[in-house]
Amino acid sequence: YREREEELLRVQKEEQERRQRQIDQQRAIEAQLEKEGLSQQLDAAKKQSQQDQDALLAARLQAEEREKQVRAQYDALAATHREQQRNEEARTKARDRNPDTIKKEDGIWESFF
Repeated sequence: YREREEELLRVQKEEQERRQRQIDQQRAIEAQLEKEGLSQQLDAAKKQSQQDQDALLAARLQAEEREKQVRAQYDALAATHREQQRNEEARTKARDRNPDTIKKEDGIWESFF
């Protein structure tokens, strides 16, 4: 009877160990799947982050290019304005030196006489 009981206990113990190994194996599989899922999520997050960084860089480059264009336009306008001021000063000086001149409608200076 005792041998049978020991055999039954041994079989039960082996069955418990087998079940525990199955549970451990299943947990390991679940952990791996979860890890892979997290890995996939991490990869997706990294990819999105890279895309966001690329978009930010592109936006910065566009902003820099636009700033260059605006500066060039401003510089051109400033140069035109300075030239207009110099021309106006030259006309004023010429008019002061020779009061007998008038400005015709087409912008050409002409003497009264």
